[in-house]
Amino acid sequence: MTHPATQKIRINGDRLWATLMELKEIGAYDDEATALRGVRRLALTDADAEARRRCVRWMTEAGSRSGSTGSATSTPPARDATGPCRAC
Repeated sequence: MTHPATQKIRINGDRLWATLMELKEIGAYDDEATALRGVRRLALTDADAEARRRCVRWMTEAGSRSGSTGSATSTPPARDATGPCRAC
């Protein structure tokens, strides 16, 4: 049996993909050996801090109260499942 709240969750796939594509550019690099693009975002680096700040900004824009940048967690404004939600 599933929890009633999980039956109302909807994901905007286009918005999720756009968010991930924007986030992947922070700390991105091109590997000449493999010709692939990757992400290197080590903890406590400028790239890590920038990515966390971006996530906190998205959560704030969605109406959540965000915690410290170090944890990048948020609390939804209400139990309204119809509003947007972002988490990193």
